[in-house]
Amino acid sequence: MKKLVSLLLCLAMLLSLTSAFAEVNHPDYINYDSCLPIIKEGSDGEKITLKVAIAQDAVGGKWDDLWIKKFIEKYWNVNLEVEQIPAAGLTERVSLLFASGELPDLMINLGLTTSNIYMYGQEESQLLKLDEYMDETLTPNILRRFEEHPDSRLASTTPDGHIYTLPKLGESDDGTTLDRMSLNKAWLDACGLKEPTTLDEFVDMLRAFKEKDPGNVGAENVIPLGGGYEVPSQNPGWYILNALGFNTDSNTGDNNCSYGTLPALLNGEAVLPAGHPLYKTYLETMKTLYDEGLISKNFFLLDSTEITGEMLNGYIGVVPANRVDSYGVTNWTDWEALGAVTSETNPEAQWFKPVSTEMVGNFAVSAQTKYPELCMRIADYYFSDEARIAWIGPVDGSEEAMGYLGRTKVTTADSVASKPFDSSRFPKGIDNNWGYAVGCLTFFPKFGAVDMFDSILYYHKVYHEGEDADPSVLNPEFPDHYFRLSGLEKLSGILESGFPVIYYLDSDDTYRLTELSTIIDPYVKEQAARFINGDRSLDEFDAYLSELDAMGFQEYQAIYQKVWENYQKNN
Repeated sequence: MKKLVSLLLCLAMLLSLTSAFAEVNHPDYINYDSCLPIIKEGSDGEKITLKVAIAQDAVGGKWDDLWIKKFIEKYWNVNLEVEQIPAAGLTERVSLLFASGELPDLMINLGLTTSNIYMYGQEESQLLKLDEYMDETLTPNILRRFEEHPDSRLASTTPDGHIYTLPKLGESDDGTTLDRMSLNKAWLDACGLKEPTTLDEFVDMLRAFKEKDPGNVGAENVIPLGGGYEVPSQNPGWYILNALGFNTDSNTGDNNCSYGTLPALLNGEAVLPAGHPLYKTYLETMKTLYDEGLISKNFFLLDSTEITGEMLNGYIGVVPANRVDSYGVTNWTDWEALGAVTSETNPEAQWFKPVSTEMVGNFAVSAQTKYPELCMRIADYYFSDEARIAWIGPVDGSEEAMGYLGRTKVTTADSVASKPFDSSRFPKGIDNNWGYAVGCLTFFPKFGAVDMFDSILYYHKVYHEGEDADPSVLNPEFPDHYFRLSGLEKLSGILESGFPVIYYLDSDDTYRLTELSTIIDPYVKEQAARFINGDRSLDEFDAYLSELDAMGFQEYQAIYQKVWENYQKNN
């Protein structure tokens, strides 16, 4: 009997705690039945005002004049007291906000860096731990997106295991962000060859292009493999590194992975290729391409304009580009994506899997807010399919437009070619679509899932004609869709997650990483060029490795390895 009483008491205490948790985390004034309104009509929540800081676009309109303010008031039932921070003074104002210790409830589009997030969130606890307010009742859309795109959750998680900002998601499985090499299939067919599957076959294919001149441009003009060393997005070396086993992307910002100074995964371990013994094989391969004229004789001097000229002249057989029509090439159907190749050190073909996270740091909540649940419910709305209207604006003449000029109502089939606004009705002083969108309609939130295919589809079905059409269906008659389809066909089955694009470091490691990269990166780039063009003998490769170690290469690599360890812990 005593055991039964004790059990009942424990159960009562548990139910009491559960009830208390539900009461604290799920205020009655929030609407949980649908995305909108966020606050129930007639509830005490309608009296709440949140303080918000939002970055102001250079041509952005005043908050009180924007359509989005009226939309929020009418359809959200939320009152916002907004400070718009001009982009020109954003960094300074953000620093002052955090230095003051008096943050607004919501911080939107402030562009907090990963170092900011680490410091203000993990170290100083000024930012709310958003993950502690995520559940199926309050944030079902955020949880759904994180389940569909686990890399986004990881990208948002700091080393302490908490989430202080929310990401902006971009569709990753439609081929848009899939880096590709483009192959002139007409040349391949003219040479009677099959697409290469190994690195040796790839080099032999380039040799055949050089020898047979399948484009009839003259042997002296043939450039089997296009691109240039100094153009980050058009240096083809990363393709060779990938073939050797380094799972790497093509380029990040202004640094090309072809130089070997960005982290890659090799057999599941984080490494900097430039200091790995396999880098010698990469240099040997690149030197072969240079010595045999399989890359441009001006490879180390070319700029993007000159590469475009070579493409337009029909000189190139393979080029590091997602789509060749971007060069102005009209015979783009002669081209297709080139598949990955293997090598002795990499028997299984692999390709860098694009991440769905475009950025973090643009939605944060003050740890001192009195309304964390309301802030999270607002965040959850931007991860729903319904939120695209708040991002792109209303359809012209609709109830949601509330008298504002909205986007032209079009069918899905012709939406690509249609103008989003009737420019004849622009207010005085506005002469372009972007100016009207940010000057009169809305800020463009850099977080959420508002630009993903399912959000686009929902927007079209609800607000546009052509409800049965699916804008996510790729049409090979469009060059962009053609090359995406080609890339998906060749590469989607061998995608593997690589080193994280977004990661967090404390201030000391951030400073040291910058310091080491400033010394090591240009040296690697210079020496790699010397090895490839023959100015330095590859017999000196071991001496080169020793030179890197003297510069602090092992410490440089160790910082990235720590990032990878933390990333795996949160996975």
